[in-house]
Amino acid sequence: TNAVEACGEGGRVSMHSRLSEDGGAVELVIGDTGPGISQDILPRVFQPFVTTKPTRGSDLEQAVAHGVVHAHGGEIRIDTGPGRGTEVTISIPADASPQQSVDAAKVLIVDDDPDFLEQHRIMLSGMGFTVVTAERSDEALEVTDREIPDAFVLDMMMERTDSGARLARALRRDPRFRHSPIVLLTSVVQETGFEFQRNPKEVLEWMKADAWFDKPAPVAELTNTIKRLLQGSRGTEGAAPPAEGTGTQR
Repeated sequence: TNAVEACGEGGRVSMHSRLSEDGGAVELVIGDTGPGISQDILPRVFQPFVTTKPTRGSDLEQAVAHGVVHAHGGEIRIDTGPGRGTEVTISIPADASPQQSVDAAKVLIVDDDPDFLEQHRIMLSGMGFTVVTAERSDEALEVTDREIPDAFVLDMMMERTDSGARLARALRRDPRFRHSPIVLLTSVVQETGFEFQRNPKEVLEWMKADAWFDKPAPVAELTNTIKRLLQGSRGTEGAAPPAEGTGTQR
């Protein structure tokens, strides 16, 4: 769709599949004759909300595609330049095995931003989880009573003083969810006053959470964290991802 929109009338889009030169991967190649992508934007093309379109949509498609491909052990390469079109190559290992079962674990995602909510829903559903969602803490508690989730992914700061951290503490007071995995997501670490990077263990213990990620969370790392916590290793050992917040760099 991006290629078609970039070409406009009179442009051409091609798509074909092939084996890689060493035969170890299957490649899907999408090319267009559009204006190409400038070098200043290219390093950020897979970040959410980065776009070259004159009118913005959700601008999450590239970030979602990048997360899904990497979750399957693949990669995306872009060959482009101003005036010479764009060629995107998606490479997936030919011997990639199906994703391991997560035993139909149910995850509740809470986020007041509908774009991020939908992105994380798509990614976790694609990784085999059953996903339910809510946009506020009060709605989340109602969904929790009805659905009894196995794990929680919560936006740390929401509108009207709503807070994933406060919701996490409420969940921990419920005996049903005292040991359920809770992951916090945030895109405003520097504005919260919590020094995650300096002492993530202490902050997570105070918030009654098990891990945190910058938004959007890298799907493979988020999935592995939830699976690990579901397997009984809840606590502080390896709970926090790298301090630089890998989610914003993917």
